[in-house]
Amino acid sequence: MNNRYKNTFLFLLAISLPLTSYAGAIINQNLALIIHIIAIVNFILLVTSIISIIQFIRPGEVNRTPFQIFNLIFIIAFYAVSLPFLVNHKDYFEGFGNLSDAEVIKRYFLSTDLFDMIKRLILVAFVLNIIYILRNSKEYYINT
Repeated sequence: MNNRYKNTFLFLLAISLPLTSYAGAIINQNLALIIHIIAIVNFILLVTSIISIIQFIRPGEVNRTPFQIFNLIFIIAFYAVSLPFLVNHKDYFEGFGNLSDAEVIKRYFLSTDLFDMIKRLILVAFVLNIIYILRNSKEYYINT
């Protein structure tokens, strides 16, 4: 891994990790509002993931590496906040109350419900983001 990419990744990781610890204190204020906000952010993440997949399939002439990096960070940040929220408030969600923490995560990702397609599209976009960045980032940074 290039030193520049490694430093950028470590910087973004250092910025995002403290946010997850503060999220727990903020979330206890109004649980229903936070769940609604997470649902809206999940929809926005779905839209950006679909755009990311389309850009991977039909790259065009413009290098979209910054958008792919944004989407990758967006996915990581979303799951870094929403999964601990789900685990910490599993009693609020139907069918999750009596599960262990690992079983909650497993049920969230392996359930077969209406939102299963959304979760899978986001995970596919995550993998395609990594491939796109590895394939096109060198060209992008050379041209800028």
